[in-house]
Amino acid sequence: MARSADETARTLMEVYEEVFGNESYSFFRINWPELRSLAGVNKLTEEYLREVNGELNGSGYVLVPMDNFLLVASEDDFGAVRAVPPRTVENFLPGDEDDDESEDSDDFGDDEDDDDSPPSRNWSKIMARAKNKKQDSVAEDLAEDD
Repeated sequence: MARSADETARTLMEVYEEVFGNESYSFFRINWPELRSLAGVNKLTEEYLREVNGELNGSGYVLVPMDNFLLVASEDDFGAVRAVPPRTVENFLPGDEDDDESEDSDDFGDDEDDDDSPPSRNWSKIMARAKNKKQDSVAEDLAEDD
């Protein structure tokens, strides 16, 4: 029986709390076939994943799709992750190398349009990569999880 995106998100949050791999309340990975089974669907659509991630985000969790699996994590899991210092960011800002280009061609827009929200994920690209993944590597992933 298929679960709604909300039900699937709540289930993933419950799995997050479970003890396995000698840990609980820690980020975990789940492969694509396992998530399909958990959701009770034959196909994970882009819209469905967006809805699941939206529900997770609303509770302080995130769904991070990778080629071979997905990560489920809490904001707290990233508290100890190193932060980029402002000086390093400054080293990577676009320079004035292209003085020939007009100032109207910058890609940054007006400051009033800036916000700190994360960019949207390209779910189509992620889904295409997962769909094209070879079955034998899925079996390898399942064997690693045992």
